Amino acid sequence: MSIAIEIVHPSSPGDASGLLACLRRLPVDRIQRMAVLGKTEGPATLNDFSRELAQEAVDDAIRQVGGPALLGRTTRFFSTGCEGIASPLTVLLAEFEGAPPHSQEIGLVFGAATSPLLPDAERGGMAHVEAARETVLRAMTEAGLAADQVALVLIKSPILSAAEASRQGGERVRHGGSTGSSRGAASIGAGLALGEVDPRSLGPDPVRRTTAYAMRAMAFSGTEVDRIEAVAIGKRPGGDPRWDIASALVQDIADGDGMRRLRPDGTQELVLVLLKAGISTDGTLRGKRTTVLTSDLPPDKQLRAAASGVIAACFGEADSFISAGAEHLGPPGACLCTLILNRKSATF
Repeated sequence: MSIAIEIVHPSSPGDASGLLACLRRLPVDRIQRMAVLGKTEGPATLNDFSRELAQEAVDDAIRQVGGPALLGRTTRFFSTGCEGIASPLTVLLAEFEGAPPHSQEIGLVFGAATSPLLPDAERGGMAHVEAARETVLRAMTEAGLAADQVALVLIKSPILSAAEASRQGGERVRHGGSTGSSRGAASIGAGLALGEVDPRSLGPDPVRRTTAYAMRAMAFSGTEVDRIEAVAIGKRPGGDPRWDIASALVQDIADGDGMRRLRPDGTQELVLVLLKAGISTDGTLRGKRTTVLTSDLPPDKQLRAAASGVIAACFGEADSFISAGAEHLGPPGACLCTLILNRKSATF
């Protein structure tokens, strides 16, 4: 199995010229599947359409080189918010068929899956959690990964509309329009698929009524999606040995030492840092009060800006994909840090 990983830096959310140039250099007729991850600048509000603009541009670029068939084999994740010193970027992962098998070598693989349409009325509850679990399991199956071989799950899911939540009433009102509820449901579903969440701990309102969490997932929510999308990345025999992945939950957003422990050794080059930034539910950091949850500035914006500085201090000018909002993604306040690495000594 052969995998290509390319990173480009668009000039705006609607700029896909760099991605198009990358695709034109690749043997498109041999691509089995692709995943495109994008971090776009924008206010990251519910009515921010920079994600849609970026996705339209990327979809058009993919159709230009591979037509609808290649687009149908592509999973796209777009996340808005590049506060601080984070640079907007687009990451391409492509897997090719026909490469020499490396049955005894451990290497990188990825798989992707999409759920059926998730009705508005089912979002934020157990149906949402179960759909997320099934989607992650299918992504793992596509990659040929067992649960203990998965290093990272990327999962995106839709938001329960405020109108539907109001119609249902009761506890559901608290999930209406909530990006956190969407991320939380997806996180718990991923944790179930990875064997990190005990299903017996879940009740009828799992997002608000459980302390369960996943430990190897980054969950996103989006107003532009109506179904769940998941990408599972890991290592197994037969993967591409030129690439490596290292992932760990660190104590909190200030845990630079924990992040630095993942840094590459002399045989590896750092390609990408992915960080899911959160803070404890009471807004404290190591016992001290912060204003992250109480100021006029939304918490996600503060966390992304802070995380951009921490990553720069730990990894220099490395490319980074920073996402905030870590509901049910590790213990309260924990952050998931993942590195994609290139093995210098590996040959293919």
